[in-house]
Amino acid sequence: MGSQHGLQSRPTAARRWKAISPDLTANVDRESLQMMGGRVPERALSRHDGQTSFSTLTTIGESPLDAKLLYTGSDDGPAARSRGTADRSGPA
Repeated sequence: MGSQHGLQSRPTAARRWKAISPDLTANVDRESLQMMGGRVPERALSRHDGQTSFSTLTTIGESPLDAKLLYTGSDDGPAARSRGTADRSGPA
C-alpha cells in the first residue's frame, strides 16, 4: 500500500502499517502550480480537478522476476524503484 511512502502491513493484533521507504514523490505544493502561465484562482472550476490529495503514490508494482524489487509511480511525476525495505534506489 502507499501514501507518499511505501507501506507494509504488519501481522499484529492492531494491524498496523510500517513505512518501508522515504517519501517517493516530488512533494509538490499544488497551490504553487501554474496553468497557462499563471496561478489558478481560488474559485476556478478546474482548481484541483476533483483530487482531494496530491503527491501520492498512484502505482505500486512488484517485478515479475524479483519479489524484492518494487516500482512506484506518483501523481506528481517521479517513478522510483526500491529493493528490499527502507531503500530508495532512485528514479526507475
